[in-house]
Amino acid sequence: MTPPPLRVLYDAGMDQQSAQDRWERRTQRPLLALAVVFAAAYAVPIVYGSAGRR
Repeated sequence: MTPPPLRVLYDAGMDQQSAQDRWERRTQRPLLALAVVFAAAYAVPIVYGSAGRR
């Protein structure tokens, strides 16, 4: 009679892990795109600012 509660806890852990996997897969590309845009926006003033001072 003890195994059913353990099975329920195990299933709940698996559902949470799969939800985390889905979240990571859904947010991976948008976050990558945001990081690239941020890096470009950060680099442009540095590159063009130092080129204009010479």
